[in-house]
Amino acid sequence: MTSVSHAPTTGPDSASIQQVATLIRNGQNLSAAALWPDFSTLAATWHHAPALTTAARLADRLGNSTLARQWHRSNYRRHPGDNVCFAYRATELCATLGIPSVLKLLSTRLQNHHIVPEHRADLLTLAASLLGSLRDFDRAHSLLLEARSLHPDSPWILFNSACLLQQQDRRDDALAVTRDLLASQPSYVHAIALSADLLVELNRDDDAATTLLHGASTTESADLRWRLFAFTSERDRPDDALHWLAEYERCSPLLTDAARTRLAGHRAGLHLRRGDLDAARSAATACGGPFYLKIAENLALPAASSSQRIRLPVGFVRQHHLTCAPATLSALAAFWGHPAPHTEIAERICYDGTSNFSERSWAESQNLDGREFTVTP
Repeated sequence: MTSVSHAPTTGPDSASIQQVATLIRNGQNLSAAALWPDFSTLAATWHHAPALTTAARLADRLGNSTLARQWHRSNYRRHPGDNVCFAYRATELCATLGIPSVLKLLSTRLQNHHIVPEHRADLLTLAASLLGSLRDFDRAHSLLLEARSLHPDSPWILFNSACLLQQQDRRDDALAVTRDLLASQPSYVHAIALSADLLVELNRDDDAATTLLHGASTTESADLRWRLFAFTSERDRPDDALHWLAEYERCSPLLTDAARTRLAGHRAGLHLRRGDLDAARSAATACGGPFYLKIAENLALPAASSSQRIRLPVGFVRQHHLTCAPATLSALAAFWGHPAPHTEIAERICYDGTSNFSERSWAESQNLDGREFTVTP
């Protein structure tokens, strides 16, 4: 095999970068890729920081977050003084250094009073987002106010303001912010997705579906199509889910082989729910690996055609922060005729999460039996 290398270049000019960045912001990712048809193989040679940053953002939206992270890392190594490169690197470092350490890095960076207002606003917004994840809402809101004073027209700051309100379970307030944002930026994919999430949390599924469908019809966003796949799959609409899974794949031309294998796994499950055992077996075989090959083997058995799917009508209970176990217990208890608000359960058994022992103890205190079981024999 002959290897092909490309000499380092500065990359596209500023006008081209701005054009592609605008298309990305409006969710027109396939159109952006059409302007840079060879970017996935050439971008690694681009030494101009804005060019590689834009290429990384595009790669992420076209389905290859791994490639995007690699390019952001490379960009920061070449341009450690660039604040945009630093912001992407700091975001990634949260997973390895931890949020408190990254907040210290941001604090040190912000001591440089020569940062241009737009970049300072972005760094403040990142710090606010991290503080929100630590439940430090007062400081987070304060930083977002400072960021807005520096860059009042930034949709990213408004979006993060809505996210912060969502973290506080102030869903109506968060939804109002996303509506204001979409009024001025109707194709802003982040706001469309968040708006749909909030509507689902408010038990307004029809409005959420309308929001996602409108967003998918006006953008080329793979993210919105994935959400429609999840939305229809969770509501037991496998035909619609298969359509949106195909749409997601169409809008994600840079998907890795591993990602495409996972999509085949989803297809196997959806075909099984449709009762199409041949298609399910074919998709499971395409996945490979012991788990899916065993499923394919089981689907080939004569007994498979007479099997029935049993679905219990367990209701949905929206959790709050770190109350997933109480919400689950509340749903199961209601199914068995013992209704209990999940917040009341949380008060009794939670402290920064929930232990298995606490879950079982609460269930037994309600005259319910807890039993261990395995999914497979």
